[in-house]
Amino acid sequence: MPTQALFFLNGELVVRTADAFAGRVLGERGLDDAGRVGRLFVLAYGRPPTDAEVERVTAGVTAFVAGLSGDRRKAWAAVCQTVLAGNEFVHLR
Repeated sequence: MPTQALFFLNGELVVRTADAFAGRVLGERGLDDAGRVGRLFVLAYGRPPTDAEVERVTAGVTAFVAGLSGDRRKAWAAVCQTVLAGNEFVHLR
């Protein structure tokens, strides 16, 4: 339903949840960005990411951080919001 997709893209609850999720992933010690992607996928989807997903997400974070003058929290919050809006998170199998 289109309104559901818009909620996950613009809803205040989703934005706050994505920011908290980013804080959790960034707060885990001993992880590099690839490890953070792995942790994010396990928490959100219950599965590890594919190699292609790790590459896409880490490249996206790097590009996002460069565009935000180094704000890693906002970059990871955007990634988390994307994961929360994904079909794999929204729809049960």
